[in-house]
Amino acid sequence: MEGRKLKIGGIIDGVGWNYTGWRHPAIPADASENIDYYVQKARQLEQGRFDLIFLADVSHIGPGMIPHYLSMFEGVSILSAWSMVTHSIGLTATIATSYADPFTVARQIASLDKISKGRAGWNAITSNPGGLANYSRSHLRKADLYPMKKEFLEIVEGLWDSYEDDAFIRDKKSGVFYDPGKMHPLHYTGNYFQWRDH
Repeated sequence: MEGRKLKIGGIIDGVGWNYTGWRHPAIPADASENIDYYVQKARQLEQGRFDLIFLADVSHIGPGMIPHYLSMFEGVSILSAWSMVTHSIGLTATIATSYADPFTVARQIASLDKISKGRAGWNAITSNPGGLANYSRSHLRKADLYPMKKEFLEIVEGLWDSYEDDAFIRDKKSGVFYDPGKMHPLHYTGNYFQWRDH
């Protein structure tokens, strides 16, 4: 179709999604937690005109898992580091709505967006029962996964819209930091989340 463009993303996953990749002579054995390796790969994707870097992630690790899972970077942290060494490529984190908190995710992605000057993205997924070990809560029934995700997304989007784009004036001469009329507190009541800004 005329006018449509293909968007291309690249995944950087350290030693790879297998059990033996870390032994390859061309890959540092610690590639999954080697910042220099990650920076090199991010720059290669940007130079290759990729549209975005996509980070897959998991909410749990355990014995017998692939080496990459056992020693990989946390997504928003590495994307923030990449934002300082890249200029145009999009930066997309994977965060599961099943165990994360909407307020924390809203802050993480908004902060990444500001640090990267508008290049942040979020792959919002549900999670499997393995996350129980790390989040001290009972796992959702399968029927709850997507209704909870819907509420989670509504809260995050509501928090992002809490301030209008031009709310922060920051005028030193007048002493006006922001316009309170452009602040919109979020009040939300759902089956899984209740939220009330004060």
